[in-house]
Amino acid sequence: MAIKQITRTEISALVERLIARAESRLMNSTPELQSDLRVAAIVLQAALSIGFPVRPIDIKNDQG
Repeated sequence: MAIKQITRTEISALVERLIARAESRLMNSTPELQSDLRVAAIVLQAALSIGFPVRPIDIKNDQG
């Protein structure tokens, strides 16, 4: 099982990707997924704005 460290910078980049995917015209047929992507991005942005995480997070990645 691989372990990857996720930094604040990487989380911020993830937020941008989630927003871009949520706004993609390809997602227009799945409004529930669009909403979930937006909410996930908002939650991550809020966490970053209050200083979370203080240090990189270790993520277990079974996908390699």
